[in-house]
Amino acid sequence: MDDYVYLGTWTNWSRGPILGRTLTTTKEYGNLLIAFTAFFVAFIASRCWRIFCLVLHRWYSTSEPQDAIYHQRQITLRNSPTAESGLWSFISIIYAWRRAPMRKLLSILLPTLLAIGSLVAFTVAGGFSANISTAMGDEVLIRSPSCGILPGLNDIPFTVLSREYAERSNNAANYAQQCYNTKDPGMLDCNRFTAERLPTQKIDYNASCPFEGQICRSDKSNMLLDTGYVDSSSHLGLNTPKGERFSWRYVLHCAPLKTEGYKSRIIQQETNKSLIRLFASIYSQGQLWPESDFVPPSEMNESNGDLSIIFLSGDGVVFSQLADDAWYRGTDPYGTFSNVAANESHQKYRPQEAASPMGCIERWQWCNSAYPPETGCGPLTGSLDALYGAAHLFNLTVEDLAPDRPSSPTAVGTQLIWPALIFLGNPQSIKYPLVHLGAKSLISQSQLSSGVQLGLSTNQWQLDVIHWWNTVLASIQASYIDTARGYNDPEVDPFKWLPLNEEEQRMCESQKIRSAAYTSFSLFGIYFTYVTGAVIITVSYVLEPILAWLHRRRKYRQYEHLEWVSNTSLQLYRLANEGLGLGKWSDSIETVPITDYDTHLACLDITDLNHPVFVHPPDTVQTPTLEQDEQESNGEQEEGCSDGSATGDVTQSPTSGTQVESDSRRVSQANDDNVSLHSTIEESFIIDGGGQHSTESTIHAPRVPPQNPTTSK
Repeated sequence: MDDYVYLGTWTNWSRGPILGRTLTTTKEYGNLLIAFTAFFVAFIASRCWRIFCLVLHRWYSTSEPQDAIYHQRQITLRNSPTAESGLWSFISIIYAWRRAPMRKLLSILLPTLLAIGSLVAFTVAGGFSANISTAMGDEVLIRSPSCGILPGLNDIPFTVLSREYAERSNNAANYAQQCYNTKDPGMLDCNRFTAERLPTQKIDYNASCPFEGQICRSDKSNMLLDTGYVDSSSHLGLNTPKGERFSWRYVLHCAPLKTEGYKSRIIQQETNKSLIRLFASIYSQGQLWPESDFVPPSEMNESNGDLSIIFLSGDGVVFSQLADDAWYRGTDPYGTFSNVAANESHQKYRPQEAASPMGCIERWQWCNSAYPPETGCGPLTGSLDALYGAAHLFNLTVEDLAPDRPSSPTAVGTQLIWPALIFLGNPQSIKYPLVHLGAKSLISQSQLSSGVQLGLSTNQWQLDVIHWWNTVLASIQASYIDTARGYNDPEVDPFKWLPLNEEEQRMCESQKIRSAAYTSFSLFGIYFTYVTGAVIITVSYVLEPILAWLHRRRKYRQYEHLEWVSNTSLQLYRLANEGLGLGKWSDSIETVPITDYDTHLACLDITDLNHPVFVHPPDTVQTPTLEQDEQESNGEQEEGCSDGSATGDVTQSPTSGTQVESDSRRVSQANDDNVSLHSTIEESFIIDGGGQHSTESTIHAPRVPPQNPTTSK
């Protein structure tokens, strides 16, 4: 059946015209799409986090002097590529400053919570990205070039039709036994139909007698089964819009019958002790077959249903226990079972009746789902009368249904004719499992061994009726799939009725099944994920250029923009080197600042392993200062930075537009001991009216107690 699955886009009308748009593909390509979507969602998360960081950074930005927590928060917002990296940095800041006043730490709270929320939200979103597939379930559409309906008896040889019916009845009985049995499901795959089983809305074990008079053995222990309204889409799998659906209802009412007053003993002469076994199958289509002179008792002459009388014959079967069942009636003592080894004996029983009768009435009702239930249904009656009675609801007349192969060019007319042809061309009555399966249709057969019927329930006949009922429902389910798929039997295929018009062809191509061999995706989910993601990604990449343009052309919030630009890791490194007077820098407000490619920048002084600092490289050409002159006169010459020694502060002319001023330097010496100089940089931005900016940096050497004269510059 999987060979006929349609690959491509289609609309699953059970989910609506928008949410129902579906893409069906192979399992291999489906797994690739799911994996790529999960990766795409993760990328969306990172870009969405960058938008959050930009907004928060500009919101917090201020030109007022701020503490270290402020600057660490701003730098973290600027340089965290993902929510998880930002969250870890914020937690580290909070832990490092855990002894700071709470009001200081509260400034980290909002970005921390936002990082947590973003991380959780997009983690869940990544998990649910597979929901674009799982939300659609495993429903797929089948389309076969062999679609066709099994014709009636007048258009196909009886032997061919009987063989097809027998096979379908056997398959339906097996499916009913394993998939309709909720207490003990079997090993059969029950996940092929859109609905695993058709509904049974009502099961009444204490129903009234379906016939008039006193012909039933009980007036209140009979069986009534009712499907309720079976929907063509949700239950039968026909994929049609909501206004083009139909439903039907099936009711079965059965009761064991009395034989007193309705039986007679016939002694056949010259039978030579041979038994004659007679099978009778009577079709009621307005009149009885002429070959049959059987006339039901007047109490059973129901005009609003299809009558079946089922006879249970013992045929030599004995019961190991008293079977006080209203239909089996194995209550007549009939010898004993003996176990010589155990010296035991047990009473055995035989049926009271040679043929115990049961009467059943089947009723059907057809509805047009476009109408309210109270006005859109035909009468609840026999199978043919139910179709004729519902014809007007589908803009048809009884004459339109009269031909052996009726058809309608309209969509509403085809809504009734197509399923009616499927219905009439397939085993849709309890007579079919009885005729084709015989005694195998009885649940009690599972407890029959060597002609001995083992213990039975007191309502065994009701369990048998339920099994017939389930077999009929399973057969109806399969008939819609068989029609859409076509017939494998080459003897049946030439006789099938093909679709005659566009509407019937559309019905042929509207059958859904369930299959785990393919993957179906929600096109709405795919479009929503990728379109929304594309918008977020685009915004994240164009937002900064737009703000940069506003800064250049409109002088819009210049400090916020320049702080955002300067807080990148590369720009912070530029600022650190410019503070030491190293490098002739350009592109100072771009993504990547640059200097001369052969310029040596600051080295890392690791003299204090707990406090590494930047120092001048050994080959830096410097302008001698007063302090250096004094150091040189005392023989103090320092080379390299690998040993961790500091070299003092040197000011080198920066690039044009940037002025670095060493306005306060103090160098102290005591007892000819060298003092390492660690520079601190105070930085602020000066915005001029022309939109350009310069950096004013003051480099301070740490103060030490003066023991020798101090020289200042």
